[in-house]
Amino acid sequence: MNIIIMGMPGAGMGTQAREIAVTYQIPYISTGEIFRSFAEMGSPIGLEVKTFMDMGKLVPDRLVNKLLWDRMGEDDMKEGFILDGYPRTRQQAEALEAYLESKRLSLDVVLYLAVGKEVLRKRLEKRIDSPWSEDKSEVIERRLQVSELEMEALTGFYQEAGIVSMVNGEQKPDIVFEKIQEVLQFHS
Repeated sequence: MNIIIMGMPGAGMGTQAREIAVTYQIPYISTGEIFRSFAEMGSPIGLEVKTFMDMGKLVPDRLVNKLLWDRMGEDDMKEGFILDGYPRTRQQAEALEAYLESKRLSLDVVLYLAVGKEVLRKRLEKRIDSPWSEDKSEVIERRLQVSELEMEALTGFYQEAGIVSMVNGEQKPDIVFEKIQEVLQFHS
């Protein structure tokens, strides 16, 4: 099963994506984790990625796509995958669609975790003590503003394809996962 999980920053995508990966035995691919690992290694591409992350800006598509295509070309991807943090823009969604078509693959479902802005702010503020500068208060607001505009275009793109399933992400994580399982059962 090929799945995208998306929502605004703080909606719980990582928590749910990890649970999906374990339960359905498919690779979990988080662009955020890929970015952080490259940044920690201090590689040239990692330092470039870190610059954007520190400013609370989206990493440019050319960098994101390169890192993701490399990961998606690995052998463990043959049984399916769950993407978290990608795509973030309509352009990335179009690039992903073209990439998947070139591999004769398609997406089965796009899970959208719907969470209100106040809940998102509270969740993100709990991360303030994180060593990652992307979680500082001033950056949180910028991330929410940027993400909201991009998310509207992105959900519209996948709604046109008829593969978006909305899940209330404000509930307890185990209840959210139960709802996700219902959606995935329908799409399998």
